[in-house]
Amino acid sequence: SSGINESTGWTIFSLFQRMDMFIFGKMKKSRKSSKLGDNIESCILSPDNKIVSGGKENELKVWDIETQRPVFTSKNVPRDELDIRVPVWIRSITTPKSDPNILCVGTHYHQYRQYDTRTKTAPHSRQILGRTTDNLTNC
Repeated sequence: SSGINESTGWTIFSLFQRMDMFIFGKMKKSRKSSKLGDNIESCILSPDNKIVSGGKENELKVWDIETQRPVFTSKNVPRDELDIRVPVWIRSITTPKSDPNILCVGTHYHQYRQYDTRTKTAPHSRQILGRTTDNLTNC
C-alpha cells in the first residue's frame, strides 16, 4: 500500500506484511525506513507531514518522520456497559486538510471516532455507523 501527499511530494510505501514503512522525498533522493508495529491496517501521511497509523490491537499513532517516534498515541475507549474491554481495530483514518490535529477513525466494529491531538488521547466524539467505515468522508 502507498500514500502520496500532493502538497509536499512525500510518498509513503508501507509493506503491511512486514510492518515496514519507507518514505521517499519528491526527487526520491531522501529515504527513511521505520517499523510501525504489528497488524497495521491503515496508514496515511497527514497534511503536516506526519505518519498516522493504526490497526488490529494497534492504537492510533501519529509519527514524526524525522525522529521516527510517535508524538501522539491514542487510548482505547472505556469499557462497555458490561465492563468488557472494547477491542482496538482501526480500519480507516482520515484528517481534514485544514486541521491535521483532527483525526477521524473508522473501526472494524462500524464505529466512528474523532480525536484532537492537541487536547487528549481519548476520542472526543464517537458514534456507531452502518455496515462499513471504509473511506470516511465526513471528517
